[in-house]
Amino acid sequence: MIIIGHKDIEFDPITHIKDQSDLKNSAPNSTIYFDYDISLCKYAFSNEVKFAVKVSSEKEVIFASNFAALYIVCDGDLALNAQKFADEYMIDSKILKIIKDEDEIVDTAKEGIDGVWLT
Repeated sequence: MIIIGHKDIEFDPITHIKDQSDLKNSAPNSTIYFDYDISLCKYAFSNEVKFAVKVSSEKEVIFASNFAALYIVCDGDLALNAQKFADEYMIDSKILKIIKDEDEIVDTAKEGIDGVWLT
């Protein structure tokens, strides 16, 4: 299970961006993270930039996976549906459920979701 954002577990650097101009401020080896924006997905995909994307709909899950998002980050029930898509269509993107407390990690694991993003 992937755990991002926990104080005791190391993870690769992640740089939050809002638009394409923010890319120049990100470290070359970091994963960029942004709220779903199809133009940013296209840019990252075409330039082979690792990215995580926060989605808010099933359509965005499907589109993000087609642009080879490393992580697709979503809330609650959407994470369950996104994981079903990932399993059914063998999507390479990892589904991460947004959680607020580390006590939710075990429940998320029981749901079969790839990982968590602690906020």
